[in-house]
Amino acid sequence: HEEKRPQPWTVFICSGPLKTVEHLAVNLGAPGDRKDRDGTVWFAYPRLKTESLLVHYPNYGIMFDLKDIVASGLGYFSQNDRGVSIKGTDKPWLYTSGCVGLRRCEIPLIDDIWGEEPGSYEVRIGFSAPETDKIGLRKFDISLQKKIVLADMDILKEAGAPSTSVVKVFKGTPVKNTLIVEFLTGNDSPNLQQAPVVNFIEIVREGEQRAEKVKKPVRILNEDMTRALVQQARTDLSRSNHAEALDKFHAVLDGAVSEDMILKALEGISAIKSRKSLSRLVRYCRDTAPILWNYREPADELKNAATGAFVAIALQTAKTDEDKAVRMLKYALTIVPEKSRNDVIKNLQKLGVAVEKRSSK
Repeated sequence: HEEKRPQPWTVFICSGPLKTVEHLAVNLGAPGDRKDRDGTVWFAYPRLKTESLLVHYPNYGIMFDLKDIVASGLGYFSQNDRGVSIKGTDKPWLYTSGCVGLRRCEIPLIDDIWGEEPGSYEVRIGFSAPETDKIGLRKFDISLQKKIVLADMDILKEAGAPSTSVVKVFKGTPVKNTLIVEFLTGNDSPNLQQAPVVNFIEIVREGEQRAEKVKKPVRILNEDMTRALVQQARTDLSRSNHAEALDKFHAVLDGAVSEDMILKALEGISAIKSRKSLSRLVRYCRDTAPILWNYREPADELKNAATGAFVAIALQTAKTDEDKAVRMLKYALTIVPEKSRNDVIKNLQKLGVAVEKRSSK
């Protein structure tokens, strides 16, 4: 956020842990991210392209892809919000950008291959009719998770006047992985006056699922403490006390400074093959912003060891949930080192999934 900028737009970053989405506010077409008076950060979409400069890193903002589908010839728009008046809201800037002709988007909220649990969400969608609108001309259905939740939406009819905010709220939307939002018209090629105009989409996880237990701060371990914990964990493992061993290996993975000790913890986690470890492995295996590592990403050896543990857990998962195991192994193909690809492919083939091997050329 530079003071010289004419607008209060910026790019927000986050150094917190990767976890299930609890609250996501998407400002379609906006020129940047913006925090409202309540503290909610509204993320611009499409995401901003940030460059690599002396003090910046490429794509250092919060990154996500909605896999949006927009009607041909239409798309995202943005206008200066200075002096703009939108009735019924104290955030008129939310309605000065949007998308005309948005047909479908897929909003990633939960990633169950990393042990995240399904949940229920409240979905809020914001609209405002352009000044040129006429009642009955811009009509469409709203669908969530491939189920129509509102038919014949007419923004101007709902608002009563142009440049007036309309927010439709849908509670109890179930999500296992991705939230699919669709705006359906009877016309495959709607024009500018017929296509849906959507300004924002906000999603909030519902109920007690949002209340997380207060976690103890990570305890940084010195070398002697780490070695003692690893030895105790190995003893527990040899006695088949897997729960006790896993707790100790997790403590080492969280708090050890030594790369060698972290590797030993990953070896133990790989041997136990518990899905409880997935939330810790994800930061090593999934592409994350450099800020999560204080701009010092872990060595490839650690990434490969974590990936090996992830594959081991996927194979264990196959005993009770083949579909999830297949999705885990397919993801593993995108992150494992080249020398390990054939092993993953063979395991997929055992589960009945054919995978083409890369050409040696």
